Amino acid sequence: MSYELSAICHQLLPLAHEPIPMSQPTIEIIVKKIRNILDGYPHIIFAAVFGSAAHNRLTPLSDVDIAAAGNRLLTYEEKIDLSLSLSRSLRHEVDLIDLQAVSGLILQQALCSGEIILNRSPVLYASLLKKMLYNQADMMPHTKMILKKSCQRFISG
Repeated sequence: MSYELSAICHQLLPLAHEPIPMSQPTIEIIVKKIRNILDGYPHIIFAAVFGSAAHNRLTPLSDVDIAAAGNRLLTYEEKIDLSLSLSRSLRHEVDLIDLQAVSGLILQQALCSGEIILNRSPVLYASLLKKMLYNQADMMPHTKMILKKSCQRFISG
């Protein structure tokens, strides 16, 4: 029995390493679909896609990272509704972040390595960039120091 199972596994093993033959949407298609959905959400005035989708590295198992912002924090209900609408349209799970609620590296990643989809307010975009830069100037030296000390403690035992 063990030999038979082993033989079956060896036959199937090459299949596990073959790419799944599914075409994934390009960034242009993703942006178009997101813009179409955001047309129904006028309170969202800035949005960007970042992560693997923004760099055309989306796989069938990837989620789509989307950052959005309005003039205020999005409510829980707004985030759920928007996330579900985007997931249905993109046919991928969506990781939606509210840029008004985050700071640090996630804000930097969304603003600097992402593709801007919607910018109805240059003033809001400027304030998000300012928030990111202030965080870089104020918090990153402390964060780096804490990480350095944690690494030293780990190495020292």
